[in-house]
Amino acid sequence: MTKPLLMTLFFLFMTTSAQAQNMNNISQRAYRDVFKHTQLSKKEQSLASIALLIGANQKQLTVTTIQEAINTKTLTPQQIISLLAQLTSYVGFPKIEAIKEGLPEKIQKAQIKLPKDTLNIRHAVGKKYYEKLDPKGYQVINAAFGDAAPQLVATTYPLFGDAFSHQALTIREKQLVTVSCLTALGNAQPQLSFHVGTSLHVGLTVNTLYDIATISQYYSGMPSAYNLALAIKQHTESQKQNPYAE
Repeated sequence: MTKPLLMTLFFLFMTTSAQAQNMNNISQRAYRDVFKHTQLSKKEQSLASIALLIGANQKQLTVTTIQEAINTKTLTPQQIISLLAQLTSYVGFPKIEAIKEGLPEKIQKAQIKLPKDTLNIRHAVGKKYYEKLDPKGYQVINAAFGDAAPQLVATTYPLFGDAFSHQALTIREKQLVTVSCLTALGNAQPQLSFHVGTSLHVGLTVNTLYDIATISQYYSGMPSAYNLALAIKQHTESQKQNPYAE
């Protein structure tokens, strides 16, 4: 190999290494800044981060972040399985199963309590939980889609019951997970707007939702962050304009 070629290769290596280090610096600054400006607890940070990574389709980083949460005892295996079960409703079963395969066996073996396996019971459980989020939600969905797509409505609530009825996470924490995942997905703005409202209904604060928007800049970019910020702003402004709002 000639000396000029060696010098060229050395220059390219040094340039690539410098660029990689520069990107690391940008990433570290971004991570530091977004979390420094929020008031999320360690548990909330873990739940939101995992949900954002799943929504952003970052399998390996999701697995790494879950393992860190377990190692630091921020989350329990049951809480991880609860989160994953819940997010099957938003990203589908294949994506969640692929993540589970990369997790340690002790997490994979963790159990959560499910409703009895009959369609009627699971439907009733799903409907009951959904009405905790929105007392009128079932009637609205049934009126909108019951006649046009009865099979869709008939299967949605049993699936919802399986995904949400377990008690490892509180309803407030589940909504934090939901909003985080929908934010990173970036393709479900109506659902995101709906869950902003239900999150406030079950106890999440406006500041917490804006904190999720803030850290989502790191995980899924600024457009998704501002989609959430816009949904929060629109909801709070509509509540101010309605003197009968709860």
